Amino acid sequence: MKKLVLGLMLLGLSFGAGAACSTKSLSGSYGFGAVSSSSNGNCASIGTIMFTGKGTAAISIESGCGGEVGINQLSGTYEVGVYCVGEVDAEDGTKAYFVFDKALKAGQIFVSQNKSIAFGTIFKQ
Repeated sequence: MKKLVLGLMLLGLSFGAGAACSTKSLSGSYGFGAVSSSSNGNCASIGTIMFTGKGTAAISIESGCGGEVGINQLSGTYEVGVYCVGEVDAEDGTKAYFVFDKALKAGQIFVSQNKSIAFGTIFKQ
């Protein structure tokens, strides 16, 4: 996991270069889609994250893996660093790591849920 966070930080240095992002500057509704592979087959997740600009978030995730579909409504906290790299921690242990462009319109997301990691895109709705 440390390598993943380090990789995101390095990506953020180039992707969000010159940006002055913060937890306060990230607010509004963002959609995301992510895919992964597991022993149960190919998996996909779609959802939304509503960032408050105050460090709290409402998360809606619909996931499908190996024929199983699950829908989760979660709440959590988030932080964003100066280079537009951040993390969301949900109450059930789900974590999402992201890096945005300097305008906070689009970026990459890694979702860690139930011992699997999915990679995808996140964008302002």
